[in-house]
Amino acid sequence: MPTRRTALTLGLAPLAAPALAQAPWPNKPVTMVVPYGAGGNVDGVARVVAASLSTRLGQQVVVENVTGAGGVIGTDRFLRAAPDGYTLMLGVESNVMVAPLVSPNTARYALTDFAPIALLATQPLTIATRPDLPANDLDGFLAWGRQQPNPITYATSGIGTSLHVLGEMIRQATNLQMEHVPYRVGANILADLAASRIDLAILPTPSVAPFFREGRIKIIGVSSRTPDPAIPQVPPMPLNPAFASAEMIVWQGLFGHPRTDAAILSRLSRECQELGREPAVLTRYEALGVTRADLTDGAFARFLQGESERFAAVVRTGNIRAE
Repeated sequence: MPTRRTALTLGLAPLAAPALAQAPWPNKPVTMVVPYGAGGNVDGVARVVAASLSTRLGQQVVVENVTGAGGVIGTDRFLRAAPDGYTLMLGVESNVMVAPLVSPNTARYALTDFAPIALLATQPLTIATRPDLPANDLDGFLAWGRQQPNPITYATSGIGTSLHVLGEMIRQATNLQMEHVPYRVGANILADLAASRIDLAILPTPSVAPFFREGRIKIIGVSSRTPDPAIPQVPPMPLNPAFASAEMIVWQGLFGHPRTDAAILSRLSRECQELGREPAVLTRYEALGVTRADLTDGAFARFLQGESERFAAVVRTGNIRAE
C-alpha cells in the first residue's frame, strides 16, 4: 500500500506545521466517478455502495457519471483529480484492464495508475444461442460448430469489450471458426438472436434471462466456475474440458489514487468489507443480478494482476484492437 510522503525537510517542518494541519478525512462530500451512464448495472452497484458509504463515512458520497470512449473518458476524469481521497472511481474490468490492452492510443493508463480498494461485486456472462440452433448444451454446440462450413456468428456489445474478449477465449479454446458481430445496442442483439439472424451472443445474465425464461433463446453456459444464481440450471462453461480456458467474471470494484494517504485507502477497504455484509446491500445486489465479492487491498491487487496477464495473452493472440 502507498505510504505518506514527507513533504518538508525536518528544519522547515516546525514553521509550516500549523499551515499543514488538516481536519480528519472526510470533512466534505466525496465524489465517486462512474465511467458509464446512469441506469445501467455498473451505475446500480455504484449507487448502492455510495449510499452505504455515505452513512459510514458521515459525508455524502456523490455518484458522477462520466461517459464516453468505453469508459476511458470517465477514467481520465478520475485520474486527473487530486489524490486527496475525495475522488474515487467505481471501475470494471472493461475500463481498468481491457481498454489499455485493446485501445492503447486512447486509454493512456496502466493498472499501476490505480490503487485497488475493494472488489465489490461480480457476475458471469452468459453464452446464449438462437432458439433453433440444433444443440442444447456445450458439447452439442461444439459438435455442431465443428461441422459448419461457414464461421459461427457471435454478437457482443462492441469491439474490444470484455464480452468480445470472452468470445475470443472461446474461439481460441475450441478452434472453432467464429466471426465477431459487434452491436451498439444490447436490445438489438437479443432481437436478432431470437429471430435467428445470428448464432450466438455473449451478454450479462440480467439482459438475457427474460428471453431465456420465455423460451425465445437458449443459454448453454455461463462463464464462471460456479452457476449463476439467477439461472442455476445452466452449467458453468469452464468446468467443461473443451472450454476450460474460457473463463471470465465481470466485476465492479472501488479504486483510489496510488498517492492517496494509506490510512484513507485502508479505511475505505474496511468500510467496503463491512457494507458488503449489510442485508439491504445484499438485497439490492441480488436485484441487480450481481454477487457480493470480498477482496480488498493486496488480495484485490493480486486478482487484478492475474486477470490482466490472462486477458493480455488472449488479446495478443486474437489481435484485438478497438481502433
